[in-house]
Amino acid sequence: MEKITTGSENTIRAYEFLRDNKGQAFSIKQIAEALDVSTSKILGGLTSLNKKGVINKGEATVEDKVVKVY
Repeated sequence: MEKITTGSENTIRAYEFLRDNKGQAFSIKQIAEALDVSTSKILGGLTSLNKKGVINKGEATVEDKVVKVY
């Protein structure tokens, strides 16, 4: 993973969380809970990082539901 620049502290924190837990997949809800923020505070940043190719988005089954994971 690379260094990112953005005006959003929550995007940076989400990126650093994923970087520090490389090799694991987390739902948006799990990332938000780990950072103690609402999902709406990180969703846009994660989407942007995914579009830029900085992080990868996929699908996984979490609690019997298919969810987007990063």
